[in-house]
Amino acid sequence: MASLFPQQQAALTQALQNIGVKVTLQNLPTNQIFTTMLSGKYPMSFFKLGAPSDWGTVQLQLKKDATWNPAKYEDPKVDALVSRIESATGAPRAALMKQLNAYVVDQAWHAPWDVIRYVYATTKDVTVTPQPGFQYPPIYNFKPAQ
Repeated sequence: MASLFPQQQAALTQALQNIGVKVTLQNLPTNQIFTTMLSGKYPMSFFKLGAPSDWGTVQLQLKKDATWNPAKYEDPKVDALVSRIESATGAPRAALMKQLNAYVVDQAWHAPWDVIRYVYATTKDVTVTPQPGFQYPPIYNFKPAQ
């Protein structure tokens, strides 16, 4: 796929090559990017995927039938933690989410590249309320300053 950010693509490619990962870039027509990434054909792809919450991330990426788990990878420990998280609340749920996060990072389910949180610019005459799960606050979160 032709990158919209060629410097980022070059840096990512070099970082992977530095740890022994062979990188083969494939140019795809824009209308085939998502279907190809979700087909399970490739062992890895680069895409910034947001989620509205920690639980949203679990549902989008970690469950066997999750849309953004194109290889339909599953792991008994992940399945057990997800099952426990589904019925937990409050501090116990947060602790289980931390366990799940640590495990999937250790197992290299995902390789975080970068995260941008709450990117916006404004003047002193405007206030902005960041919204969890959004990299950029929605327009309705911008208001005249009081």
